[in-house]
Amino acid sequence: MSEARMEEAAVRRIAARASTLWERLEGGYVPEDDPESLRLASERLGRWRDKAAGGDARLFQKRLDWLGTSSRQVLPLLGEVRLEGALPAWTRTFRRAMALRREAGQGGQGREIPFVELLRPFAEVARELLSFECQAVFTDAAFDDLMEDLLRELSHVAAPALLAEFVAFRSSQGGRAEPTSRALYEAFIARQLAEGPREFFTDYAVLARLLSRVTEQWALHVNALASAVKADREEMQRVFTEGAPLGRIVAIQSSLSDRHLGGRTVAHVTFEGGTRLYFKPRGLGVEVAWYELLAALNARGGDFHLLRVLDRGTWGWVEPAVPAPCADASEVRRFYVRSGMLLSLLYVLEASDCFFENIVAAGAFPVLIDTETLMHHVLHQRRDGGEAEALAKELVLDSVCRAGFLPSWDVGPRGERVDISGLGATPGQVTGYLRRQWHHINTDAMGLEQVPIRLESEDHLPRLGGELPRVSEHAGALVEGFSWMYRQLREHRQELSQPGSPLARLGSQEIRFVFHASRIYGLLLKRLGAPRHLRVGVERSIETDVLSRFYVESPEKTRYWPLLAAELESLEQLDLPCFRARADSHALTLPTGHVLSGAFLESGRERAWRKLSSLDEADLESQVRFIHAALSLGETSRVHAPASRPRQEESGQDDAPLSREELAAEANAIAAGLRARAILTPGGGATWIAPRMVPDAGHHPLSPLRLDLYDGLGGIALFHAGMEHVCGEGREMALAALSSLRRFVASATPRRAAQEGYPLGAASGLGSFLYVLCRASSLLGEPSLLEDASRAASLITPEAIEADDQFDAVSGTAGALLGLLVFHQATGLKTALERARQCGAHLLRHQHPCEPAGAAWSARKGRPVTGLAHGAAGIALALLRLDAVVGDSRLRVAAERALAFEASDFRQAREGALTFTNTWCHGAAGVGLARLSGLSLLDSSAVRRDIDDAVSRARQQGLGERDGVCCGQSGVIELLLTAARSNADAALDALALRQASAMVRRARTGGYRFAGAEQGGFPEPAFFQGLSGLGYQLLRLAFPGRLPSVLVWE
Repeated sequence: MSEARMEEAAVRRIAARASTLWERLEGGYVPEDDPESLRLASERLGRWRDKAAGGDARLFQKRLDWLGTSSRQVLPLLGEVRLEGALPAWTRTFRRAMALRREAGQGGQGREIPFVELLRPFAEVARELLSFECQAVFTDAAFDDLMEDLLRELSHVAAPALLAEFVAFRSSQGGRAEPTSRALYEAFIARQLAEGPREFFTDYAVLARLLSRVTEQWALHVNALASAVKADREEMQRVFTEGAPLGRIVAIQSSLSDRHLGGRTVAHVTFEGGTRLYFKPRGLGVEVAWYELLAALNARGGDFHLLRVLDRGTWGWVEPAVPAPCADASEVRRFYVRSGMLLSLLYVLEASDCFFENIVAAGAFPVLIDTETLMHHVLHQRRDGGEAEALAKELVLDSVCRAGFLPSWDVGPRGERVDISGLGATPGQVTGYLRRQWHHINTDAMGLEQVPIRLESEDHLPRLGGELPRVSEHAGALVEGFSWMYRQLREHRQELSQPGSPLARLGSQEIRFVFHASRIYGLLLKRLGAPRHLRVGVERSIETDVLSRFYVESPEKTRYWPLLAAELESLEQLDLPCFRARADSHALTLPTGHVLSGAFLESGRERAWRKLSSLDEADLESQVRFIHAALSLGETSRVHAPASRPRQEESGQDDAPLSREELAAEANAIAAGLRARAILTPGGGATWIAPRMVPDAGHHPLSPLRLDLYDGLGGIALFHAGMEHVCGEGREMALAALSSLRRFVASATPRRAAQEGYPLGAASGLGSFLYVLCRASSLLGEPSLLEDASRAASLITPEAIEADDQFDAVSGTAGALLGLLVFHQATGLKTALERARQCGAHLLRHQHPCEPAGAAWSARKGRPVTGLAHGAAGIALALLRLDAVVGDSRLRVAAERALAFEASDFRQAREGALTFTNTWCHGAAGVGLARLSGLSLLDSSAVRRDIDDAVSRARQQGLGERDGVCCGQSGVIELLLTAARSNADAALDALALRQASAMVRRARTGGYRFAGAEQGGFPEPAFFQGLSGLGYQLLRLAFPGRLPSVLVWE
């Protein structure tokens, strides 16, 4: 066979291996008929089912049905195939690059680009594809910039696979990898250049296709840029230079944005005359209308920085916003006043994605440099949660928080909070995303690691004398600007929205529609960049089709199904999928040409018009509360923080205690406040918007409450059920708060419960559902709630118990056990007791000896811990209660060993060798409560000594700085109350009353203090960290013996 025919055969094999699953389904590929190919196909079919449907055969069949195929039809195409007919167009570029590989491989620019020698052949092909007019537009220096950008892009795609092969080659040579040597590296390069397509690209066939397509796309876009400069030069000089000549482009920075629609990106160009402009490969009608609107508002007293824009329909030019410092403190203040004005506009125009990279601080002016996501459209969406939850989510999403301009937080790789907002992002933060970091590039020791991305930019922040003023320090200025512009928009809304106005023109522009977050696409593209996904096209397609899970998990064929094909096509060519729609349209035109009529429930223009027409003082007050909340939520930490040292001088414990009637009245006042803040629905549901703690991150985004007891609706429901039981008022609110929980357990599966973040525990998980429903049933006299409890119990499966590695009362198996025992007590169902036995067995299996004494459990984070919430005290209490029901001595022994482990910590605390807090969650108060609750089940001198120690600490404690039951004074008061009633100790009972009275009196002047405090007008309603738990404890004091102790799941 001649060399030409051998090369033809090799290229055809590469093209066949590179073919995508979707190309194979369209035809032109013939399956190889051999057992190995069939085995490979079967393996790939199973992997596809896992990716697309999570292994669910029924959902995968839906995926196949929507593709118009079946497992039997598609199976042969998943194995090895032959290409029949013409070669794909990209192979022309590939073959030309292979023909140039020897002469193009050596020399030239880009020595610091990984494996640049192997990529220069593609760059040479790209050079050949450029039009003649490029010479008249770009200087040699600018052309060098363009070629460098191409080589870096090619390297980004190819280098991981090339490194994998180089590492294998280096290992086979047995030489030392010295960073000062290039001998091994150059030998590897020579071998690759000599082999051509027969080895490397036969193995990495997808990479051959991607490199060829990147090359073609680059040339296409450089030609388009050159044509745009030639066509627009006269108009550009009129708009940007007052007629002065631009000259040629002398410098260019490409790839300044995500890739869209065939590799199109934003470029920053500098002309010979010194003019700098951004070239955007899309129409800029929305930018033109935006700056016309700002100019109109400036004429009415606004104060916005304006940029000049030239829109050419399908591309455009815009001058850059230049970062600059503020001259003095007054300019910093003006920056934040103007930021408030901008925020008001973003709020009314339903903006999103106004993060730090889309804002520039041009001196005292904040400038929005990306207006693509103004007037976002509203999808038709199925509501999985209750009506109240959906309404609360809408309130948050419709608020000023939506734009991403106010401080907001994500979680970094080590649990730290990361703020990427336009006003709050600060340089030096470590994000949760990774980037490549190359070492010893193009030497024998070359290597690659993934390192967290740090936020380095400060161009979006005002600067003064080298300092970056914090937005939280200028809340007044921000609110001032927001309120002024809000009232201006309200006052002039008729003229602003009339036909022909700038706002009306803005409402007719084409804008970007965000279907899935760019972060999701970006993470998927990063995964697709791994060497294993650069080999065979069908395997890459299977990996990409994880996106289809969003669609197939819908109960019926979603109207947005056609978007998936466009998403997959974009990802196959390294683009982030991008959709656009007119702001005044309900239809969405896909890049494939498909028109999705009725895609939107509400157009962006309709939504903005509705927002504009609804502006009033009540809404302004509400949005100002959201602003204050956003500015303050990241300033506090609420992760089981120990109470600060009590200050005896302000304790107020020497004052006469409040009467039980006064405590009951205070509980009633708390309930009234919660009712006033409730979000109610016509269907009888209720929820609240409150700061929600993100575990390990120390920040609290505003969101609707979850369903659990700890900081969700379950705790508020129990408080109101208690109010009904002892005061005769609270039933309606209790049932309203339970509405979402009842709806959830009626339809939830164990998988869904886990996906939504509900563990097994009795405070934050499924055990808490059981406890809340059973206790509310008793307090309200509502037997139907036990039917809901039965459904909740079914979510605690043997598989979930076996998989649990937290073990504790709040989140783990011990909490499930506590909830199941309460449910069994209420119903007598044997299935509940059997599941409780499984919990006990799981805890027995995972207990291990500890030093210096006893035995305990090591949760996922490491060493065993003490305490009621997450430690040995809570687990031991659960085991003792199970033993009391089933009579299994192993359970009692395990509990005794757990208490021995914990007693050693108590002893060290008495001797001063260990700090032991006095809180419910991790400290002495919780341990004492656990011992008191289990005293009838396990009574010993050691147990009583622990109780005495805990009570002694509580006697000595003054009024702490926090009031909640988890980390504050209410948990200590519960210990005193329980000890007093256990021992008929009037003195302890009186002390509990005095401490509660002092806490209430202090709150009358400054409000109650929780671990996180009230945030911007959003008081914490939750049980363990907020008002409902505190109110419940006041009821326990006011009505002795009438209500169970929630803190020990009584």
